[in-house]
Amino acid sequence: MKVLTFIFARLIQKGRYARALALLPLLWKTSLRELGSGILRVLQFLVSGRAGLKEFAALFAGILYIFLPTDFLPDFIPGVGWLDDAAIFTLLTGYLYKKANDFREKQKSAA
Repeated sequence: MKVLTFIFARLIQKGRYARALALLPLLWKTSLRELGSGILRVLQFLVSGRAGLKEFAALFAGILYIFLPTDFLPDFIPGVGWLDDAAIFTLLTGYLYKKANDFREKQKSAA
């Protein structure tokens, strides 16, 4: 995935937009596959019993913050209202994904 995004960025920088557009379906397919495996990895981590109270509290607080209309930037402001929700979602998923990867690495080293 990193190689594809690097090639895509270089093509855009050099003004080769047609070739960059030809790469988009492959980028999309690869990113969807990685997203699916990441979600599965996080779910396995949460169900495994290794996730602590801290992870579940972060998940609950993040979901609550995203779905409540009263937050730092109110959701009724078009466009801007969802920026803080997107930031919280990004931080939450990054945190849980890192924890899941750490758990997976510990499982591999133990086996």
